[in-house]
Amino acid sequence: MSTPPLTATSYAVLGLLAIKPWSSYELTQQMDRSLGRVWPRAVSKLYEEPKKLAAHGLARSAAERNGRRTRTVYAITQKGAPRCAIGWPSRARARRWSPSNCSRCSSPTTAPRPT
Repeated sequence: MSTPPLTATSYAVLGLLAIKPWSSYELTQQMDRSLGRVWPRAVSKLYEEPKKLAAHGLARSAAERNGRRTRTVYAITQKGAPRCAIGWPSRARARRWSPSNCSRCSSPTTAPRPT
């Protein structure tokens, strides 16, 4: 059986795993807090993503005791680290916004009108 292809959501979860190891429940909570308003996903789909990353070798899973219960905690692997875009925000901030580098603002039809 082949592994399902990675999606943009897979890479968002991989980015969270680059921060620290998470359980599936913690990942769904963090996705809701950080991206839920702009990137809504069904919770059932979010629970599948860490398993998919583990199947591709980008994350590893480990059973961990949490009181009486056992939970699975996922962490990024050496193979997964270069695949996540953890450095992207710092590069994006390096380029300051201005009307000249904003395609929406430099177009005559969509540029803000002076008041």
